[in-house]
Amino acid sequence: MDFKASHRAKMKPIASRLLWAAGLALLLALLPGPGGTQAASPAPESGGWPQIEIASDLAPIEGLLAGGSFRLELGPPPAPQGVVEPDPESPSPLHGRLEMELRPDFTAAETAPLAKLQRLTVLAQGLIAPTLDALDDGSAEILLDFADQPSLALRAGFSLRQDSTGLRAAVELAELSLPEAQPLLALIPGWPPLLTLEKGRLNLNFDLAYDGGLTGAGQLALQDSGGIHATAFFRGLDLTIPFHLVSPEDEGAENGGPLLRAGISATIAEFNPGVALAPVRAELSYQVPLSDPGQGRLVIDMLTADLLGGRIAAEPTALALGAPAGKLDLEVVGIDLERVLAIHPVEGLHGSGLIDGRLPLRWGPDGFGTSAGTLAARSPGGQLRYDSRAAAALAQRNPAIKLVLDALADFNYNVLTAGVDYREDGTLNLALRLEGSNPAFERGRPVHLEINLEENIPALLASLQLANRISDTIRQRIEERYR
Repeated sequence: MDFKASHRAKMKPIASRLLWAAGLALLLALLPGPGGTQAASPAPESGGWPQIEIASDLAPIEGLLAGGSFRLELGPPPAPQGVVEPDPESPSPLHGRLEMELRPDFTAAETAPLAKLQRLTVLAQGLIAPTLDALDDGSAEILLDFADQPSLALRAGFSLRQDSTGLRAAVELAELSLPEAQPLLALIPGWPPLLTLEKGRLNLNFDLAYDGGLTGAGQLALQDSGGIHATAFFRGLDLTIPFHLVSPEDEGAENGGPLLRAGISATIAEFNPGVALAPVRAELSYQVPLSDPGQGRLVIDMLTADLLGGRIAAEPTALALGAPAGKLDLEVVGIDLERVLAIHPVEGLHGSGLIDGRLPLRWGPDGFGTSAGTLAARSPGGQLRYDSRAAAALAQRNPAIKLVLDALADFNYNVLTAGVDYREDGTLNLALRLEGSNPAFERGRPVHLEINLEENIPALLASLQLANRISDTIRQRIEERYR
């Protein structure tokens, strides 16, 4: 028996949606409901299945869909090579094939990349077991067409199972290469617009289960990636994110939808906004209700970066990502003063010593900054030498400056501290205090100096970037910022 129903004429919205619902209902009818209480007609004794074909146009939905079409085909699977007739004792599976073309209408979307998605084409097929409780050898190909970027093809394998506990699905996405997959990443809500991945391999697999509530688990992995964030470049990014979808009851909540919980393990060989942080390591955990994606909670278990011979590390803390403000305390350990002075050289100034400290970062609607930060040289101190021709010329006209220069010509310090204040506009203020002596200055008597320094850190980092070989993208962003 053959049954074919097709409709290509323009349809009223309600008729189109009814036919679309009928197609979905037919798919759902192939599987019993949760718990296995719903029966389905068995396959004919001959092992064959009737051929069924349903096709329809899809009516526009304002703000979501400009139009589209779908075709569903159900029937006997293609005969295996060398098999002439089906075995009556072994009922054959049912072959399903779905073709769908959607033309999204996201022109009013707040996320600009989403508005660039012009067409989405889906081709999915698989073998449904004769008992109608499983789908095997499932494959899907999704083609995304963008307005101003190359098309992107996604391929995945999947399977479905129905048992006494409910419905289970397993999906594995074929490996994606970057930067080809960048348009897909840009569709993720909240994706930073200035973050571009220029290389790497992306893998995703997950299992889902439905038994009255949705649960699941999976893993996202990004390997050997690199790219640009704002005016910083990074390389050697390896990221692993195992995730779980849990019911609110498992978390002690009385109501609400599923929760997404993820562990995040990341290493970056180098992150460079003008000064190299290499390497960077992070161990994080994340939780968010799917019903309210903007209310995620990020826990920092470990976050460290090697910097200028030492390291900086974040204190373990929890951050509410939906909050308008937040704070994060950083520990500074063993920064080499000689390397600090080397990246921003001042004529005639040299120094040695190791710097430790603590920087309380705070952020809000106006940006981020720090106040009451402290830095201090590690005991027993170090040495500063300042011999500048320009400063010496100035000292000839100013006796006070001459005294300071004479003391700093060969200054051995035992105390070097700095109060740190960083404002939202990027201005760094350092209140330095020095205690020590110069053996050749006034018979080595103790000298106490207080010096206030001010520097615009974004401008300094930009100048350091421009002094090195950088990509055209970073150079253009720096020039636009300071134009």
